[in-house]
Amino acid sequence: MRFTIAIIVLIFAFTIPAVAQNKRLVDSLERVLPKTPNDTHRVDLLNTLGREYFLSKPKKALKSFEQAQKAALQLKYIPGLAMSYYNLSLVHSAMGNPDKAGYYKNLFNVTKQKLDDSKQISNLNGEIANKNKELEGKMKDLSAKERDLLNQEGELKQLGGALDSSKKENAGLSKELETSRLELQIKENKIKLREQKSEIEIQHQIVVRNLFIAAFIILCIIAFFIYRSYKEKQKTAEELEAKNRIIAAEKERSEELLLNILPAETAEELKKYGKASPRYYSEVTVLFTDFKNFTRFAESYTPDKLVAEIDLCFRKFDEIIGRHGLEKIKTIGDAYMCASGVPAVNSNNAEAVVAAAIEIRDFMLQMRKDRKKNKEEYWEIRIGIHTGPIIAGIVGIRKFAYDIWGDTVNIASRMESSGEEGKINISGTTYALVKDKFACVYRGKVEAKNKGEIEMYFVESKA
Repeated sequence: MRFTIAIIVLIFAFTIPAVAQNKRLVDSLERVLPKTPNDTHRVDLLNTLGREYFLSKPKKALKSFEQAQKAALQLKYIPGLAMSYYNLSLVHSAMGNPDKAGYYKNLFNVTKQKLDDSKQISNLNGEIANKNKELEGKMKDLSAKERDLLNQEGELKQLGGALDSSKKENAGLSKELETSRLELQIKENKIKLREQKSEIEIQHQIVVRNLFIAAFIILCIIAFFIYRSYKEKQKTAEELEAKNRIIAAEKERSEELLLNILPAETAEELKKYGKASPRYYSEVTVLFTDFKNFTRFAESYTPDKLVAEIDLCFRKFDEIIGRHGLEKIKTIGDAYMCASGVPAVNSNNAEAVVAAAIEIRDFMLQMRKDRKKNKEEYWEIRIGIHTGPIIAGIVGIRKFAYDIWGDTVNIASRMESSGEEGKINISGTTYALVKDKFACVYRGKVEAKNKGEIEMYFVESKA
């Protein structure tokens, strides 16, 4: 009964969606375990420690349950072994190992059935032993009575032989009559004894038969309840597994959506602390793109066609910057903004951004060539790049968006607006970082809105 209650409590504890780990209890168990001898108490402590690890540290929980199983097998501690099998089935299920979970669950059911059956059979054997002792006592009493009757028969025969020979003729008839009477009495006593023995044997057979029938009925009842419990647990486990799959799928979907909005590091910090602190980066390369005469196209295109054109370009941009390890920051209308060196620091961020910009420029040039050949309208792009320090992070509490701030962002925007269609315009700062990798044309100092004169270069190709 105590084992069953423990199982029910364990199942209830594992089905609660969110249970905080009791750190104080875990610390206490980890201190006590090294000092505990290899006995049944150690098995119970290992199972308890595994349950505390379960929700937050499933790998540690798995290790603790495996240690408990090994110790229980060595000690032949059946209740602790059954508990270890059950815990292993749950932790493998939570870790997405259904085959191992099913294997340990079957071991648990077999071990528990053996534990329950051994208790019932032990009680039944005790009852049969008591009945046998009672029957053996009765048989001993009957054997003693039989011996007394046989002794009595011998004494009567001696009395018959000791009659006086002088009275032999007169007493012969009396002797024969007395002897016949005694023989008849002895025979009657023997018949009664045999009848009593037969009755006792019949009673013994009836008792044994009834005991076996009772044992069979008890085993059938036990088997029925075990089967019903197994089916109920199987149904519950299947329902729980289905719910867990749904939860896992939703969680994975949420993770994908979050990572599609925020960088992985920022998303992890936001989940862990509920907020993400802004960070300073000393060297980040920022890229801006913009389409020439976009306002005119927006007025002449249908909404569906306009969005389709932008989506076609931006999807390709996403693919290109993904290959070069750049972080997409945002799009504003027809403007596309990305950066390298944030949130992951990258020592060659300027080189990666310029290489991506060349692919974007070549893609747009090829699109212009194909459209002109088919006499279709085409878009032309300006690309601007600058390198410098920025601050990055997220702000607000609704509709989170990762963004970057600083004068570097403003100058990168000026590089785009001060450039030319089909060209990649970079600042002198970026040029100093990539001049050995790319062929560039010096433009001189060009006036940039609100920034004065800035040295600018057009990137032609890789060196």
